[in-house]
Amino acid sequence: MQPTQVPCVNPNDTTRIQKGQSSVTTVREATAFSNIPPVSHELAAILQFSSSYELVEWLARRLHEVSERMAQEHRDQIMIQKSLSGVVEP
Repeated sequence: MQPTQVPCVNPNDTTRIQKGQSSVTTVREATAFSNIPPVSHELAAILQFSSSYELVEWLARRLHEVSERMAQEHRDQIMIQKSLSGVVEP
């Protein structure tokens, strides 16, 4: 049984993938997509260049922002339900 060779992938390589080869999205291709939110690029930079402590801090900030947004949406939904049922006076 012969060992299988694993091809080395250069993340900065912008050459196109030949038919029959696996598809790899390069760094330049990924950053060119306009529908990727900026926060994804921020996370990618943190994963590549930052410490685990900075990653945890970043994740905690995002979690706090999302939980505040969800709480506000919940309060808005309760107010809408109350106004539809006639509990809240105009």
